[in-house]
Amino acid sequence: MLSLLTWAIAAVIVPTAANRPAGVANLEAVAEKLVKQCAGVHEGDLVVVSGSLRDLELLEDIAVEVRSVGAWPLLVPGTERLTRRMVEDVPAAFDTSAPGWEMALGDRATVTITVEAGDDPALLGSVPLDRIAAREKASRRIAERLLARGVRQVSLGNGLYPTAALARHFRIGQEQLARIFWDGVNADSDELR
Repeated sequence: MLSLLTWAIAAVIVPTAANRPAGVANLEAVAEKLVKQCAGVHEGDLVVVSGSLRDLELLEDIAVEVRSVGAWPLLVPGTERLTRRMVEDVPAAFDTSAPGWEMALGDRATVTITVEAGDDPALLGSVPLDRIAAREKASRRIAERLLARGVRQVSLGNGLYPTAALARHFRIGQEQLARIFWDGVNADSDELR
């Protein structure tokens, strides 16, 4: 789950093609699959939906699917700029603090659905490793709490989200990588068993 310290709530953002993931034809179908099949969201669930503003349209579709089954979505998009600034502009003394809002959500959420954020793998490349390690250690408390409570967690991406940087890493075009990724996401899970 993204650190709540790096999340921003977007008050008014008009969805455009820029907020639509490349290579995916039917975001509503992806959202339905994530909510109903992968996360098993049901009436009364409290669902945290997080990801990048890059994927705002998908995040919105997930939130609508969550609500359509009678559950309650909390949409928390973030940006790389905010992620970077929360490290560069916040004193290192706070790196080991337990993320307060995330801990509170960890006590209430019944489901988390995260769309992988971060286009630039070198985003925090200039940050000293000890700071990154301290922040990761503090964030682990949230993961432990979610696991202990049996919170259903779905993450779309797992290091394979079709970004330009990942396409360069694999030495293929981003459109080709997106097609491969979304074909995998859209695969019929019953046929794979």
